Amino acid sequence: MAWGGLDAAPMLREDCRSMSDLSIIPNLDRTPYSEALRRALYDAVRQLQLPEHSEPVLLYAWGRWFAVWEDLGEDHSHLPLHRRWEVVRIQSDPSRPEGIMLHEV
Repeated sequence: MAWGGLDAAPMLREDCRSMSDLSIIPNLDRTPYSEALRRALYDAVRQLQLPEHSEPVLLYAWGRWFAVWEDLGEDHSHLPLHRRWEVVRIQSDPSRPEGIMLHEV
């Protein structure tokens, strides 16, 4: 298998983009991890992101979903790295078109 270690990560992310089979985001507090759910959340987070944000990384830990991305805007370039990264908790919200709400961590 010729998966070049860390070099394979961008290829895997590319394959998973916009491939969600879920049309509605379920209650995240009661739904276990699945790849279909991760893809659906990725698509929903991308809809809410600003153009100057880097591609998000989604994490499932402690029974919660988180998204992390770097703010690449010009006015943030002078800040140290730890101030340019944003971390949010993802919560389902059926009243919103994206089906989710993001909460700062």
